[in-house]
Amino acid sequence: MKVLLAAAILVALITPAMATDDEDNVFKWERQSRNLVPKTKKPVPKAEALVRRANALLKGDPTCAAMLKASKLLDKAQYIYIDAKEFGGDVRTTGRRVSWLEDISKAGKCRKGSRVP
Repeated sequence: MKVLLAAAILVALITPAMATDDEDNVFKWERQSRNLVPKTKKPVPKAEALVRRANALLKGDPTCAAMLKASKLLDKAQYIYIDAKEFGGDVRTTGRRVSWLEDISKAGKCRKGSRVP
């Protein structure tokens, strides 16, 4: 009985720390990829322009609204890359950034404000 109680307490203490680590990792990965513009075999200028606009919105300390706007731009860019049959690693990272930005803004891990630059 004591072993089960000790195990339950250990799980209760470790689980929130793991969730915080995951959120911190997502925030770190998103920050590291803010200047990323996918390099593809054939040029896809429309998608590259959308990615650059999204990256410009994320300069400095972006607001939650700017993060959501950037995620929408990156989502559009991802579909343009897919239509152009470009599926490289950088393109996949662009797709991941969509969910990362949405998660960060919904969790409130960004500067509050409704104004999108």
